[in-house]
Amino acid sequence: MRMTTVLKIFLLSFAIAVVGRYGYLGLESWQNERRTADLCAAVGNYLETGNLREAFEGLEYGAARAGAGRACINILDNGRSYAPNCVDQAINYQTVTCRAEANAGVRALIMYPREALFNSKLVVLWGWLAFGLMLILYVARYLASYLSVQMMEELRVRIIGDSSRQEKRLGSGIVEWILNRAGIIKLFMAQAQDFEEKIRAYESRLVSESALRAQKETEATKATVYIERIRKVRHDIRSPLSGLLAVQEAIDPNDELLYSTCSSVARGLRSLVEKLNDLEAEELTPRLTILEVLAEQATQGVRLKFSKRKNISLALHYDSEKLSPVFAVPDALLRIFENLLENAFDALPLNGAIEVHVSTDASHCQITFEDNGCGIAPEIATRLFQEGATHGKVGGTGLGLYHAKKSLAAWNGTICHKPKVGGGTRFLLTLPLAQTGVVFKGRPNHSRVIVVDDDPKVPDALERSGYDVAASAATFEAGRLLLAAEGPADTVALVDQDLGGGRLGTDLIAEVPGRRIIHLCTNDFDNPEVVRRAKQVGVSIIPKPLILLSGLAPARHRADDFELLRVRS
Repeated sequence: MRMTTVLKIFLLSFAIAVVGRYGYLGLESWQNERRTADLCAAVGNYLETGNLREAFEGLEYGAARAGAGRACINILDNGRSYAPNCVDQAINYQTVTCRAEANAGVRALIMYPREALFNSKLVVLWGWLAFGLMLILYVARYLASYLSVQMMEELRVRIIGDSSRQEKRLGSGIVEWILNRAGIIKLFMAQAQDFEEKIRAYESRLVSESALRAQKETEATKATVYIERIRKVRHDIRSPLSGLLAVQEAIDPNDELLYSTCSSVARGLRSLVEKLNDLEAEELTPRLTILEVLAEQATQGVRLKFSKRKNISLALHYDSEKLSPVFAVPDALLRIFENLLENAFDALPLNGAIEVHVSTDASHCQITFEDNGCGIAPEIATRLFQEGATHGKVGGTGLGLYHAKKSLAAWNGTICHKPKVGGGTRFLLTLPLAQTGVVFKGRPNHSRVIVVDDDPKVPDALERSGYDVAASAATFEAGRLLLAAEGPADTVALVDQDLGGGRLGTDLIAEVPGRRIIHLCTNDFDNPEVVRRAKQVGVSIIPKPLILLSGLAPARHRADDFELLRVRS
C-alpha cells in the first residue's frame, strides 16, 4: 500500500474521530441537562420549603442512581449553602442549575465532570478508525482483485474457449465460499454471460459490416469495368451514328415530319453518346421540366421507329390550357416514357391501340399508359419492378421498369401497374407538381396570332396547324412596333425570350400596352430565370417544342403509317 494512501487514511480517520468525539461530548451534555431536570423535579418540594438537607440527599441519591455519582452538588438559599467540598480544580465541570418556582432564593447546582475534546480517548479512537479503514481497504482490494481474476478466467473460457484453470490464490477458497453464500458469484456469472452475448453481437456486426464493405468494393470494381465497357460501346457506336447522320442529310427536306423526327433522334443519340464518355458527369439533378413536352417528344420518336412494323394507333390526351411543370431529370424521364411506349408496341399484336393520358389535381400530375393487348398475368405483375424482371419483350433485360421506379422515387414520384377492365395493360405514373407561379399552356387559344420570333419555323408551324398568322417580327424593335399597333382584340401574340443582342422577350412584354393577349413562346421554358421573369411580368409560357411538333404533323398519314393523334380536352 502506498504511503500517500496510508496518509490519506490517517487524515480521514482523524477527521472522523474528531467529529465523533465532539458529537459524543455534545450528547453527554444534553443527557446531563435532561438528568438535572428530572432530579430537580423529584426534590422540588424540599427546595420550595427550604429543607436544604433533604434536597441535597435526594439529589445525591438520584445522581448516583442515574450513573452520575461523580457529580458535585451544591444548594444555595439566600446566602446559605449546603455543599460538601467536592470540587476538583484539575477537572472541568459542566454546571446545570435548577431553581425553586415559589422560593426564588433557592437554587440547586449540579456540576458534572466533563472530559476534554483532545485526550487519550481521541487518540485511541483515531487508531481504531485508521486500522479499520485500512482493513476495509485491504479486503476491498483483495475482493476486487479476486473478482477481476475470476472475470478474466470466465471470459477466457466463454470467448476464447481456454478451459485451463489458473492457480488459486491464498485464501481464495474462503472468499469464494463467502461470495457464493452471499449470491455474488451467481450475479457475477449472469453478468459474464450478458457480457459474452454483447461481445458476440458486436462480433456479428463487425462481420456484417466487413462483408458489406467487401460487397461495396466488389460492386465498385464491377462498376469500373462496366464504365470501361460503355466507353468501348461509345467508340463502336460512332460508325452507325455517322451513317444515321448521312441518312438525315439524304432525306428530302420537304418531308418535314420525317426530316425533323430523324434530326431529333440523331441529336438525342449524339447527346447520349457524349454522356457515355463520362458517366460521372451525367446530369442527375432534377430540374424544372414540362411533362407534356416530353410526352410529345416520346410519341414523335417512337412513331418513326415503329411506323413500318405494326398498324397501331397512338393517342396522347392532355389539357393544353394548363400544362404540368414537374421537377425531374428530363433525359431520364423521356427514356421512361419511351421505354413504356416501346414495351407496349412490342407486346401488342399487328393491330392495336395505345393511349396516354395526362391529368392533374391541385398538387400532383398523373400519367397513364394503357393498351388493349393481352395484359400481364398476376404472378408476373407482382415482380414487374424487380431488377431483371421482364415480360412480353424479346431480348428484354428487365431493367427499364426497375430503373423507372428508382428514378421516380428519387423525384418523389411513383409508378405502378393497374389491371385494366376488358384486358390490356395500364401503368400509372405520379409526380408532384412544381409550384412556379406561372401558367404553362400548350397552344394559343385563338386562331389568329402575331409572332415575335427570329425563328422562321414558328410562323410556318402555326400556319400548318391551322392558325392565321397575321404578322411577324424577328427583332426586339420590330416586335415593339408590332405589339404597339392596333389590332383585333382576339389576336394572340407569341413572343420569344431570346430576341438577339441580349434583348429579352419579357422586357418587351413589360414595355408594351396590355391591350392584347400575350404568351411567352420559348425553347427556354424550363429555365428558372426565364420562369422568374415571366412571373414578374405576369405572362404565361408556351413551350416552343410543342408548337413545332404539332406544326410538323402531316394532315394525312400514309397507309403504312400508324395513326398519331393528339387530342386535347
